[in-house]
Amino acid sequence: MIKLLGMAAVTAVAAMALVGASSAMAESTQLCTNETGTCVEPTTVHSVTVGHAVLLSSIVNVECDALVSATVTKGLVTNGPVVLNPATLSYSNCLNNASVTVIKQGTISVLNEGNELGTQTASGYRVLVEAVGLHCVYSAENLKGHALGPLKTGTNKDHVTYSEAEVKKVEGFFCPSVSKLDALFQDLTAIWART
Repeated sequence: MIKLLGMAAVTAVAAMALVGASSAMAESTQLCTNETGTCVEPTTVHSVTVGHAVLLSSIVNVECDALVSATVTKGLVTNGPVVLNPATLSYSNCLNNASVTVIKQGTISVLNEGNELGTQTASGYRVLVEAVGLHCVYSAENLKGHALGPLKTGTNKDHVTYSEAEVKKVEGFFCPSVSKLDALFQDLTAIWART
């Protein structure tokens, strides 16, 4: 569930899949609904998890579906990422009577790093995870996901993958101080990160 925070979006998360890895190597970034020609910018992006997002901890793994809906900042960004703000994250269909509630929404930034490659960063999210007697609040700050464009994924949809991305405990008892998020987000419509 905390993964979903990282996705934060993930949401917007899926659109992020098209961006790059580090600002030192970053190219200019613009999000488009078309691969070639004059860029047609989306106003919003919607990303969902493929399978469940899984919060891995030493106590219990929490698995839920996640959805990110985000507003896209318009225009070409030459020295930094495109920001998705607000980027609203939500969880549903959690397994084993667990629940994940987003108590603070955040932002997602998408950075283009080359042909169909990028980094998506989620920040500012806080989620309450309740499962098997746990009542833990986790924070997602600078949660980085690896983005692949529609051509690289072979699915005509862009993807953002969070693999063992660390989320930190903010409060709660008997909660691991660090848990890890595994999640794959996919945009509902194809988004290209273009230069």
